[in-house]
Amino acid sequence: MPQTRNTVTLHGTPLRIWSALVDRDQRRAWGPLIELDATDRLGKTKSSFFVNGWSRPIRTPASVDRLDKPRCFAWSCGLRFVFELEERFELSGDDGGTLMTHSVAVRGALGYLFAGIVLLGYWLVNRRTTDEGVREDQPVAADLAAPEPGAGTPVVDG
Repeated sequence: MPQTRNTVTLHGTPLRIWSALVDRDQRRAWGPLIELDATDRLGKTKSSFFVNGWSRPIRTPASVDRLDKPRCFAWSCGLRFVFELEERFELSGDDGGTLMTHSVAVRGALGYLFAGIVLLGYWLVNRRTTDEGVREDQPVAADLAAPEPGAGTPVVDG
């Protein structure tokens, strides 16, 4: 199965990073490639993503597969055996910082055809956020750069 994996150190608590990944409003603010209808509970949900030039989003079944606060958030979407995408965020650390491992895998007959495009998109997003730190114009960077109460401004390292 084609996949990409990226590990980055984030200066912020695992709980803070978890919130940016799972809280629907925070997640929407940093513009993920695919939006989930529900991220706060295990089980079935729906996902949507937009294709340039199309007026309506593509909707597919989705599932939150792992919700282990604040260590792991994993979900999947697509049509079984046709095109499936799995995304996982694994967090470890303490108040001094968080090591986040992000992985994306594609499966299915069309998954192999579109793997290069899908994984390249995720790789470019990851690359943009890890090359020489996170640029301030990125929504996820702005969200993570907001100081925690009683703490200095976190910095993202690649």
